[in-house]
Amino acid sequence: MSEVPNHLDRFEILRVLGKGGMGTVYLARDERLGRQVALKVLNPDDLASDDRRARFMREARASASIRHPNVATIYEVDETEDGKPFIVMEYCEGETLSQRMRRRPLDAGEFVSIARQLAAGVAAAHENGVVHRDIKAANVIIEPNGVAKILDFGLAKLVARESSATVNMPSMETATGTFFGTLHYLSPEQAAGFPADERSDLFALGVIFFQMATGQFPFNGEAPLMILQRIREAEPEPFVAHDPALPPQVPRIIGHLLQKDPLERYPNAGSLLRDLEDLESPTVRVTAHTHASRTAIGRTLPRPHWIRVVVIVIALAVVSTAIYFVRGNRTKDDDPAASAATTTHGPIRSMAVLPLENISNNTRDDFLSVGLADALVTKLQKIPSLQVRPTSAVMEFRNQKTDPKLASQKLQVDGILEGHFLAAGDLVRVTLQLTDSRTGYSVWADTVDGKREDLLKLIDDVSARTVMGLNEKLG
Repeated sequence: MSEVPNHLDRFEILRVLGKGGMGTVYLARDERLGRQVALKVLNPDDLASDDRRARFMREARASASIRHPNVATIYEVDETEDGKPFIVMEYCEGETLSQRMRRRPLDAGEFVSIARQLAAGVAAAHENGVVHRDIKAANVIIEPNGVAKILDFGLAKLVARESSATVNMPSMETATGTFFGTLHYLSPEQAAGFPADERSDLFALGVIFFQMATGQFPFNGEAPLMILQRIREAEPEPFVAHDPALPPQVPRIIGHLLQKDPLERYPNAGSLLRDLEDLESPTVRVTAHTHASRTAIGRTLPRPHWIRVVVIVIALAVVSTAIYFVRGNRTKDDDPAASAATTTHGPIRSMAVLPLENISNNTRDDFLSVGLADALVTKLQKIPSLQVRPTSAVMEFRNQKTDPKLASQKLQVDGILEGHFLAAGDLVRVTLQLTDSRTGYSVWADTVDGKREDLLKLIDDVSARTVMGLNEKLG
């Protein structure tokens, strides 16, 4: 266990405020100016190369240019004589937003006040061309006077203001399979391995706002891999506000922030701030009462009357039946061959397995792309009624976005088996889909989870599940 130093440069170390992956934060006294500061000493190993150290110093000094009441001020960025980089920041007394939310739910008035302050602080940073990349409730201090301050802009990223397409470029930080950021607050583009930009910070604000309003994360799961997949692919959890006095526009604002496509979010934090300033500030706390009709996830709306349910069900049934008959008649009248075509195709008798897509952008797992495909080919060739193209025939489709129909025409097969895999930590998720290229429809799909430490078992499990599923499907 390392000892707490007494001094660092001209700073007297008083105590440890916290430790994280990037370093240790101390409460210190600036002996020259006679004031208390937060002193963040970074791990030298994280900035081992001259290029990384120079980039860090450049970006941290740019962050120090931010002057805003809702951003903790950076006083100084320097390094000790023995090469330890450190950041001298404003010491903010109070509790973190995550501590405040654990202590008690926020009422509507607190929500609006804190949300406006966070949006204002982020807007000021973005106007200076600085992206935080790790906005989270633990990086927000609520001072005793109610002022919210965003911490750790000293570890932010300086971005080129003229670039508007950074989400389409692979991230240097994810080249080794790691993410810069905190799991629950990652944006979909970060979860996919792309770098953060201003719109990623806005997504993180959406997560914080959801937390403040409901007391839970919008995307949750039992394992990191599940959380990443839900961030990328799933809708948020049901929105049930703690305080019914929360302005009704808030869910729409949060939904706008949590859009999967960065271009569908607010264009900038200033636009978000304007919407928040248009909200009426609640002045009275209204306590939500629990009703018998409330569900386990906190349903607050009364359940529809049973008669209304019956009417809705009947109406939907009538509409669905009408659509079915209209479409059926149109198919028969307008294209008699179309109906016949669906019955003339027999079962799939030939297929190709395309190399799987690595959607985590973790290059050390790229071998699974062909490795899994090759294992599937070997197993599928044991199905007597099925002809499978060899792996060598599909290598040209590796790392390419491929239309199954075009691939099947080129390979002269009835079906295309394609998929992707996502690796996070020790977990690997493999998703497969078989498309009948003659009709364009997916006829089978499955997902298999495994561990990186036992890849052979994962490959065997994927192959066995696929063969079993296709045997049942293809007869």
